[in-house]
Amino acid sequence: EGERAVGRERRVNPRSTCSCRRSCSRIRVTVFSLGFLLGKGGSGGDDLRLRACSAATRSVKAVEVAGDGCERILDAGPKTVERLRRAMANSKTLVWNGPLGVFEMPPFDRGTVEAARAAADLVKAGKLVAVAGGGDTVAALHHAGCAEDFTFVSTAGGAFLEWMEGKILPGVAALSKQSQR
Repeated sequence: EGERAVGRERRVNPRSTCSCRRSCSRIRVTVFSLGFLLGKGGSGGDDLRLRACSAATRSVKAVEVAGDGCERILDAGPKTVERLRRAMANSKTLVWNGPLGVFEMPPFDRGTVEAARAAADLVKAGKLVAVAGGGDTVAALHHAGCAEDFTFVSTAGGAFLEWMEGKILPGVAALSKQSQR
Protein backbone atom coordinates (compact mmCIF):
# COMPACT_ATOMS: atom_id res chain seq x y z
CA GLU A 1 0.00 0.00 0.00
CA GLY A 2 1.19 3.52 -0.74
CA GLU A 3 3.31 2.45 -3.70
CA ARG A 4 3.31 4.49 -6.89
CA ALA A 5 4.73 3.60 -10.29
CA VAL A 6 7.95 5.46 -11.04
CA GLY A 7 8.79 5.72 -14.70
CA ARG A 8 7.49 2.55 -16.33
CA GLU A 9 8.64 -0.35 -14.19
CA ARG A 10 9.99 0.67 -10.81
CA ARG A 11 7.76 1.08 -7.79
CA VAL A 12 8.48 3.26 -4.83
CA ASN A 13 6.89 3.58 -1.43
CA PRO A 14 6.87 7.30 -0.55
CA ARG A 15 7.41 6.40 3.11
CA SER A 16 10.42 4.17 2.57
CA THR A 17 13.33 4.58 4.94
CA CYS A 18 16.94 4.15 3.92
CA SER A 19 19.38 2.86 6.49
CA CYS A 20 22.88 1.47 6.43
CA ARG A 21 23.66 -1.20 9.00
CA ARG A 22 27.42 -0.79 8.96
CA SER A 23 28.55 2.78 9.58
CA CYS A 24 25.10 4.32 9.78
CA SER A 25 23.40 1.83 12.09
CA ARG A 26 22.21 4.55 14.47
CA ILE A 27 21.09 6.95 11.77
CA ARG A 28 17.77 6.76 10.00
CA VAL A 29 16.55 9.52 7.75
CA THR A 30 13.17 9.57 6.11
CA VAL A 31 12.37 12.16 3.48
CA PHE A 32 8.73 12.01 2.45
CA SER A 33 8.03 12.93 -1.14
CA LEU A 34 5.86 16.01 -1.23
CA GLY A 35 5.43 16.14 -4.95
CA PHE A 36 6.46 14.94 -8.36
CA LEU A 37 6.83 16.24 -11.89
CA LEU A 38 4.56 14.22 -14.14
CA GLY A 39 4.49 13.73 -17.87
CA LYS A 40 1.72 12.40 -20.06
CA GLY A 41 2.65 10.13 -22.88
CA GLY A 42 1.89 6.96 -24.72
CA SER A 43 2.98 3.53 -23.67
CA GLY A 44 6.30 2.14 -24.75
CA GLY A 45 8.50 4.67 -22.99
CA ASP A 46 10.96 5.19 -25.82
CA ASP A 47 12.91 8.45 -26.02
CA LEU A 48 10.63 10.03 -28.61
CA ARG A 49 7.52 9.45 -26.52
CA LEU A 50 9.26 10.84 -23.41
CA ARG A 51 10.34 13.92 -25.37
CA ALA A 52 6.77 14.38 -26.54
CA CYS A 53 5.42 14.19 -23.02
CA SER A 54 7.89 16.80 -21.72
CA ALA A 55 5.66 19.48 -23.23
CA ALA A 56 2.74 18.35 -21.08
CA THR A 57 4.18 18.27 -17.56
CA ARG A 58 2.64 19.23 -14.28
CA SER A 59 3.82 19.32 -10.70
CA VAL A 60 1.54 17.55 -8.23
CA LYS A 61 1.36 16.37 -4.65
CA ALA A 62 2.02 12.69 -4.11
CA VAL A 63 -1.68 11.98 -3.47
CA GLU A 64 -2.65 13.58 -6.81
CA VAL A 65 -0.83 11.10 -9.05
CA ALA A 66 -3.41 9.55 -11.36
CA GLY A 67 -3.56 5.79 -11.20
CA ASP A 68 -4.81 5.41 -14.76
CA GLY A 69 -1.35 4.81 -16.28
CA CYS A 70 -1.56 7.86 -18.55
CA GLU A 71 0.72 9.94 -16.36
CA ARG A 72 4.17 8.87 -15.24
CA ILE A 73 6.30 10.18 -12.39
CA LEU A 74 9.44 11.44 -14.13
CA ASP A 75 11.08 13.70 -11.53
CA ALA A 76 10.90 14.92 -7.96
CA GLY A 77 8.83 18.07 -7.60
CA PRO A 78 10.10 21.42 -6.28
CA LYS A 79 8.77 20.88 -2.73
CA THR A 80 10.50 17.51 -2.49
CA VAL A 81 13.78 19.01 -3.74
CA GLU A 82 13.50 21.80 -1.16
CA ARG A 83 12.91 19.22 1.58
CA LEU A 84 15.99 17.31 0.39
CA ARG A 85 18.04 20.53 0.51
CA ARG A 86 17.00 21.13 4.13
CA ALA A 87 17.73 17.51 5.07
CA MET A 88 21.21 17.74 3.52
CA ALA A 89 21.88 21.07 5.23
CA ASN A 90 21.07 19.45 8.57
CA SER A 91 23.22 16.37 7.90
CA LYS A 92 26.91 15.63 8.16
CA THR A 93 27.01 12.76 5.67
CA LEU A 94 25.09 12.04 2.47
CA VAL A 95 25.06 8.65 0.77
CA TRP A 96 23.49 9.05 -2.68
CA ASN A 97 22.51 6.21 -5.00
CA GLY A 98 20.34 6.95 -8.02
CA PRO A 99 19.03 10.07 -9.74
CA LEU A 100 15.73 11.64 -8.69
CA GLY A 101 14.23 11.54 -12.15
CA VAL A 102 14.84 10.99 -15.86
CA PHE A 103 17.85 13.31 -15.73
CA GLU A 104 18.80 12.67 -19.34
CA MET A 105 15.82 14.70 -20.54
CA PRO A 106 14.95 18.24 -19.51
CA PRO A 107 12.80 19.26 -17.75
CA PHE A 108 12.97 15.97 -15.83
CA ASP A 109 16.59 16.62 -14.85
CA ARG A 110 15.74 19.59 -12.65
CA GLY A 111 15.29 17.70 -9.35
CA THR A 112 18.52 15.75 -9.72
CA VAL A 113 20.53 18.77 -10.86
CA GLU A 114 19.27 21.05 -8.06
CA ALA A 115 19.80 18.42 -5.35
CA ALA A 116 23.27 17.52 -6.66
CA ARG A 117 24.36 21.15 -6.80
CA ALA A 118 23.03 21.77 -3.29
CA ALA A 119 25.04 18.80 -1.98
CA ALA A 120 28.15 19.98 -3.87
CA ASP A 121 27.82 23.47 -2.37
CA LEU A 122 27.65 21.98 1.13
CA VAL A 123 30.74 19.85 0.45
CA LYS A 124 32.68 22.87 -0.82
CA ALA A 125 31.66 24.78 2.31
CA GLY A 126 33.02 21.95 4.47
CA LYS A 127 29.57 21.19 5.92
CA LEU A 128 28.89 17.81 4.31
CA VAL A 129 30.66 14.61 3.32
CA ALA A 130 28.90 13.43 0.15
CA VAL A 131 29.45 9.89 -1.11
CA ALA A 132 27.75 8.80 -4.34
CA GLY A 133 27.58 5.41 -6.00
CA GLY A 134 26.16 3.90 -9.16
CA GLY A 135 26.65 4.40 -12.87
CA ASP A 136 23.46 6.43 -13.34
CA THR A 137 24.34 8.50 -10.29
CA VAL A 138 27.80 9.29 -11.66
CA ALA A 139 26.30 10.25 -15.02
CA ALA A 140 23.72 12.45 -13.29
CA LEU A 141 26.40 14.22 -11.21
CA HIS A 142 28.43 14.88 -14.36
CA HIS A 143 25.27 16.17 -16.05
CA ALA A 144 24.80 18.56 -13.11
CA GLY A 145 28.45 19.61 -13.41
CA CYS A 146 29.35 18.75 -9.84
CA ALA A 147 30.78 15.20 -9.77
CA GLU A 148 34.23 16.58 -8.96
CA ASP A 149 32.84 18.41 -5.92
CA PHE A 150 31.55 15.29 -4.16
CA THR A 151 33.78 13.74 -1.50
CA PHE A 152 33.77 10.31 -3.13
CA VAL A 153 32.11 8.97 -6.28
CA SER A 154 32.02 5.31 -7.33
CA THR A 155 30.50 3.64 -10.36
CA ALA A 156 29.58 0.66 -8.17
CA GLY A 157 25.83 0.76 -7.57
CA GLY A 158 24.36 -2.33 -5.96
CA ALA A 159 27.77 -3.46 -4.75
CA PHE A 160 28.35 -0.02 -3.24
CA LEU A 161 25.12 -0.27 -1.23
CA GLU A 162 25.84 -3.84 -0.19
CA TRP A 163 29.28 -2.78 1.06
CA MET A 164 27.66 0.10 3.00
CA GLU A 165 25.27 -2.42 4.54
CA GLY A 166 28.24 -4.44 5.75
CA LYS A 167 27.80 -7.39 3.39
CA ILE A 168 30.84 -9.33 2.26
CA LEU A 169 31.41 -8.79 -1.45
CA PRO A 170 32.60 -11.91 -3.30
CA GLY A 171 35.29 -10.06 -5.28
CA VAL A 172 36.71 -8.35 -2.21
CA ALA A 173 36.58 -11.61 -0.24
CA ALA A 174 38.52 -13.39 -3.00
CA LEU A 175 41.17 -10.66 -3.06
CA SER A 176 41.44 -10.73 0.73
CA LYS A 177 41.80 -14.50 0.72
CA GLN A 178 44.46 -14.33 -2.00
CA SER A 179 46.46 -11.68 -0.13
CA GLN A 180 46.53 -13.83 3.03
CA ARG A 181 48.34 -16.65 1.23
